[in-house]
Amino acid sequence: MTDTETFTYNPVDGTDTCKVSFNFELKKEEGKIIIKHLTVDGEKGCIGHNKTIELLVMGRTIQDLPIEELKDAGCKRASSCSQELAKALELLLKSSNK
Repeated sequence: MTDTETFTYNPVDGTDTCKVSFNFELKKEEGKIIIKHLTVDGEKGCIGHNKTIELLVMGRTIQDLPIEELKDAGCKRASSCSQELAKALELLLKSSNK
């Protein structure tokens, strides 16, 4: 990962979720990945969820976010915003360990 990098996570086509994409701006410092900025785009659902997720993760390291708890946060849809965020974070962690 360079000084600042972007990463976009798109839920798998056909997934029953409100979110279309999670667009990250990341920075790696001292072996940790910091979320400098996140934009969550969704065609359906509450815009408030997008803004809340963005505010809660900005400036935090991926390693310090509660990924397992995010996986447990359900929704009326098959996959919640939090569950999709957890998938994105896991992919980022996996790719940073290569």
